[in-house]
Amino acid sequence: MIVEFFKNFEWKAIGREHIEKNTPCQDSVAYGSHQGVQILAVADGAGSKKFSQYGSKIAVEQMIKILSSNFREVLQRMEKVGKKKTQFDQDQLFIKEWFQKTIVSEMDTFAKSNQFTVNDMGCTLLFVAFNENHYVAGHIGDGLIASIHGVPGQEYTKLISEPEGEANETFFVTMAKLAPHFRISSGSMDQIRGFFVTTDGLQDRIYQKKIGLSSNLNTLIQAYFRKNNEQYKTFIDELIASRWTDLNDDLSLVMVTRENQSLTQENIPYLKDVLNIIKSKDQITKLSPYSYFLNSSKGYNQLDYVSTETLIEQLMNGL
Repeated sequence: MIVEFFKNFEWKAIGREHIEKNTPCQDSVAYGSHQGVQILAVADGAGSKKFSQYGSKIAVEQMIKILSSNFREVLQRMEKVGKKKTQFDQDQLFIKEWFQKTIVSEMDTFAKSNQFTVNDMGCTLLFVAFNENHYVAGHIGDGLIASIHGVPGQEYTKLISEPEGEANETFFVTMAKLAPHFRISSGSMDQIRGFFVTTDGLQDRIYQKKIGLSSNLNTLIQAYFRKNNEQYKTFIDELIASRWTDLNDDLSLVMVTRENQSLTQENIPYLKDVLNIIKSKDQITKLSPYSYFLNSSKGYNQLDYVSTETLIEQLMNGL
């Protein structure tokens, strides 16, 4: 029996410069899912802003909330077909202002309660939200967003959104007149197996402005398909410590992949994290007599599985 499923990974590490200066990690990462929609977000707090670690945390948390509840409306606003250019441009501006105002309002509340200002919380922001059919991506500042494609063992990536600005120049959520620097896009999920989103800490190792994405990113992606999250974290940590030793900035990434595995006794330990969060038959789609798609982000009406063992037994027996 074959099972297909989404697997997500969030990771961040404090940069060497921050360790030396005894300052906190200013990057934040987040993942969320609701009613079949999955959201990935990262933010890089500005080194020049005293409390940017709080700004980045609020930014990613607010994007998860907004897109969990409003993904359908955002998609409608992103739709270009059947609209005049003026209407499409207005919808784009509406989304950008809506997202920024929501985030900055939450930052302002936090800042006032702690006796500093929103300007102290500047950060970049990158996010992707998707369901079975469509995705929406947004990008302020540096860092990058890539989609994941290809068959098992031959995965590759495509650039969705690249860093903006020259060296030592970036843009922050808290900036006035942000709209021209707030890039949003949408597209079909056809042939997309997942997404990779990272702040600028890893940027030089996986992207060059003149050539785009490097083979290093494909290496990172392909390694994830063969490891559970604990093993992959070890892989990343060892890679940074042994080969990419000159990276000094905070490092962060969030990734979602869709993969398939044989449901065998040998594979059950690897699949346990996925199987543990399937609660209902409503979250399972039969793809063929020999394969199932397990979608833990999908909502359900009835709790069918009280144990992972019950689910495994039913899947092996063809439900």
